[in-house]
Amino acid sequence: MTQYYEGNNGQTIKINIAGNKFLTQLTIFLWDKIGIPRPLSEKDCLLIVRTLKNYVKLSEYFTLNKNDFWGINKYLGNPQTDTLVWLQKKIIPFFESCEGIK
Repeated sequence: MTQYYEGNNGQTIKINIAGNKFLTQLTIFLWDKIGIPRPLSEKDCLLIVRTLKNYVKLSEYFTLNKNDFWGINKYLGNPQTDTLVWLQKKIIPFFESCEGIK
């Protein structure tokens, strides 16, 4: 099952059920604030972008560099490299440029 996200600028992206579950895990703490699932304002989308960028940065530092000084890997969920690339190449650019979601 795939969900389609349509930006206010006309841009669309489709994310499968596994991708949606993953994004839900990363952004569940924002739901009361931004009213997920839809609509989302441009500022709310940029908040999601910031969250995803922080997740990628932490994951690259702690997981990929095998530096687990504080035991933080259990909170990151041990992401695979292709997941981080997917976030950086598809999801983050969409939320950055969509100007909000319908």
